[in-house]
Amino acid sequence: MGSLEYAQARLSARYGQRPDELAWRRIEHLRELPALLDAARTSALGAWLTGIDARSTPHAIERILRERWRDLVAEVAAWMPDEWQAAIRWCALAADLPVAQHLARGGAALPWMPDDAVYRELCEREAAGFGAAPAAGPFAPLAAAWPEPARVGQAWLAEWR
Repeated sequence: MGSLEYAQARLSARYGQRPDELAWRRIEHLRELPALLDAARTSALGAWLTGIDARSTPHAIERILRERWRDLVAEVAAWMPDEWQAAIRWCALAADLPVAQHLARGGAALPWMPDDAVYRELCEREAAGFGAAPAAGPFAPLAAAWPEPARVGQAWLAEWR
């Protein structure tokens, strides 16, 4: 069980670990991925880059960053009081809303999507011909918006509230 005081202290400590102006200046002019990764790894961004190297594809980089985001949200949720945790955990899905909207619009599962554990079940349903709204899993609260994909963001917000 967390507390707001503990969460505030932890969040303040994390805020203090963000990249400083010098770190941003070092990387802002770099144009080659290997050099950018090397410079970023020496800053507070290093923890976000574990598993990413110069051979990583854009889709792999995005998948890894989504995983880091989900892990961070889960960690922050654990610091919070019990009654806040579900709302905080729900924030992890914010990065997935474009994919949910794409699939709700009837878009095909793209080749990179099954590599993401969160998208895998949706892609399997799509491949099996069950492209209907998800009845279970992390996207289930968005099912009501599936017939009207433009409402996916509103459905996410309503569930968060």
